[in-house]
Amino acid sequence: MKIRSVIFITIVLLVFAASNIFAGKLKVGGKASTYNPPGADNSTYMIEVTANYSISDYFSAQGSIGWTTYKSGGEDVTQIPVTLDGIYHIFGRKTFDPYAGAGIGYYITKVGSENESTFGFQVFGGLEFRPSSDFGVSVEVKYRVPDISNPDQGGVSFGGGVTGEIELDL
Repeated sequence: MKIRSVIFITIVLLVFAASNIFAGKLKVGGKASTYNPPGADNSTYMIEVTANYSISDYFSAQGSIGWTTYKSGGEDVTQIPVTLDGIYHIFGRKTFDPYAGAGIGYYITKVGSENESTFGFQVFGGLEFRPSSDFGVSVEVKYRVPDISNPDQGGVSFGGGVTGEIELDL
């Protein structure tokens, strides 16, 4: 119940903040990646749902919620990252859009039957191809540190996604 409340409140705050500060385009998408979490026995998959709000041709803000599960030391681990990122579009938003970003995250982790919540950060870079103004596909490399108090324990993910764009009058 606590996890759902945190996720819901985060989404509401992101949408409210974006709608009252900026008027522009909202992109909603999904991503899948191969993730090598810290302490894991091997790589796993991570899926994410994203909402990206264009502030200008060069800057955007993105909120996302992800999910992954893996084994660490013989125990089942489930991790749900809730992140907020700032993204710089190096050449502006064009058909080929290389970008770099960084952000903070609230990481909800369940190890065995125990829940733990930590704050972390991530840095990433990628390339999005938009053949039309309302559709895009991307590839991305991301380095995540799920616990800021333990910055040596980061993990790398490599993957991609699909986005659809909705123009809103906010």
